[in-house]
Amino acid sequence: SVDLGSFMASVFGGASLSGNDNEDEDFDEYEEDDDDSNGQEFSIGFGFGSDGSVTPLEDDGSGGLSFSFTLDEDGEDVPDIRCPNCGKNDPDILDWDNDIYRCTSCKHKFIPEIYKVLDSADDYLDRSWYNFRQHNYKRAIRDANAAINLEPNNRKAYLSRGKALVEREELEQAESDFSEAIRISPDYDVAFFERGRTRMVLEKIDDAIADFTKSIAFDQDFAETYRLRAVAYCQKERYVEAINDLSEAIKRDPNEAQTWFERGYNFYLMGEHQKAIQDYSEALRRDSGHRDSYVRRAESYEKLERFQDAITDYKSFLRTIGQGSTSEEIEGRIEVLQLKLDPKAKPVASPEDEERALLILQKGLEKYQAEDYDGCIKDLTEAITLNPTEEAIFRVRGLAYLDKGLEVEAHQDFSESIRLGNSNPMFYIQYANMCLGKEKYDEALNVLGKVLERQIEMDDDTQGYHFMVRGEAYLMKGLLSEAISDSTKAIELNPDLYSPYRNRGKAYKQLGDYNSAISDYQVFVELTEDDDEDKSKALGFIEEMAKSLDSDPSSVLTPILSSEPKKVELANAHIVRASELKEAKDFAGALTEVQLAKYLIPDKKLPYELAFAIYN
Repeated sequence: SVDLGSFMASVFGGASLSGNDNEDEDFDEYEEDDDDSNGQEFSIGFGFGSDGSVTPLEDDGSGGLSFSFTLDEDGEDVPDIRCPNCGKNDPDILDWDNDIYRCTSCKHKFIPEIYKVLDSADDYLDRSWYNFRQHNYKRAIRDANAAINLEPNNRKAYLSRGKALVEREELEQAESDFSEAIRISPDYDVAFFERGRTRMVLEKIDDAIADFTKSIAFDQDFAETYRLRAVAYCQKERYVEAINDLSEAIKRDPNEAQTWFERGYNFYLMGEHQKAIQDYSEALRRDSGHRDSYVRRAESYEKLERFQDAITDYKSFLRTIGQGSTSEEIEGRIEVLQLKLDPKAKPVASPEDEERALLILQKGLEKYQAEDYDGCIKDLTEAITLNPTEEAIFRVRGLAYLDKGLEVEAHQDFSESIRLGNSNPMFYIQYANMCLGKEKYDEALNVLGKVLERQIEMDDDTQGYHFMVRGEAYLMKGLLSEAISDSTKAIELNPDLYSPYRNRGKAYKQLGDYNSAISDYQVFVELTEDDDEDKSKALGFIEEMAKSLDSDPSSVLTPILSSEPKKVELANAHIVRASELKEAKDFAGALTEVQLAKYLIPDKKLPYELAFAIYN
């Protein structure tokens, strides 16, 4: 079941129903350079302030207190009406029906500009819409009435009056006005849209769906119509149709967080929690303060028994709302989940303890940057006693332990940071790299797997590092196909990384595919600037495998998986150099350059054609 009040607030973004201005095609924008346009004024005063001015509570001289305030007859603020003769703001109302005022200073009688009789329906409509924008809905209705009196079949006048009636919660009359606009103009998509929204509030869901469908038929580009029809479908438990409409809305406006959230919620209602999590994450990527997405994503994490991730989201939600009955409920959920993770878990930290822990964490970070590792560890240990569920504290303390050479303690803190939902992808990659250095290949793969499992966002370069390290872990475990696949992905995502070429070259070499191995080692050598041990080994491997190929006339060049841009670039450089040596009649040198190009792009014709020309 869905609470109607909450449901409508979700639909329209709050109490107001004027959040989406699809009517811009029918009304001009106005500059707010004049006075507000409200109706006649009257004063409710006690003692002083009977002239209608807003005054503070004050002593009236007889021991009592007085104040006054000014409202129009609809309870709205009155405009600042000044005498056109003397410019003073002290008019008295003489005639309510005809809007006639008299200046108390110079006795000049006048009708304020905003109340004057106008010449045409269009003029009244312009002023009606201006009043609507100023939230003076009764005055907007009066001007729309005047337009209708002048032009009874003016569709825009009924639309304007209907929208103002909606804001005054006179919904049945508003529905009637939108219907009249549609009668006058049966293809009036804006009127169908507004009547559909009104019928949603009136709980005429099927009629609302029909109106939105009509509006879409006339205007297929407005995302909000699809979104609202999806909300109506959801109310009827037609979740597949709701998801389809929300997908259409996302195509038209992919930056609206609410649409992603609502599609995620429909996936949740269908039990597709992984898809729901993806959509909630997209909503938060567009609006990090979208609190509903934190709660709903936490609920989906619970369904998937990813309790630590759920706790993290519930805590993020708490940071956005402060204290209250809702916060107590969420804190209760967190405690239940912590007990599921660890029956001996400490109660959730209070907001005050969380704040103190973060302040201490900041101090610890400053000490870490100053290389005061002992001081950092001491501070962060204190912070953990205040908030044992903040992953950043364990992460930083782990770094301090690592820099002190205490790898066992660092490993424990890093593991706890990951368990608590660390969302920094480079941390996982660096930690996995540390595991590789300790020959803990399975642990490295497990750590990297959590990045994908938790759908932590990564840019292309970071993904390249991720696949590079995982490819090396696979290589160390002897899983050569997986190593080649991950190294290839790393190269595609970040061609400037040289280690994937070395790792893939090793895998090819172990598989006996010397042509591909030489090709990869050649790129590795070109990209590695320093004359380090790995580069020397690579050169040795290239020479060794080249001799093996030269001694076997039956060997066939094996095409590599793909000619990455970096390989093509290096091959072209060898070909240019070979052509230069050919012109200088250094044929042996030219053939050597051609051979290097063949190793890089064995499935291309150019190196072979150049070699044939050199032999001739």
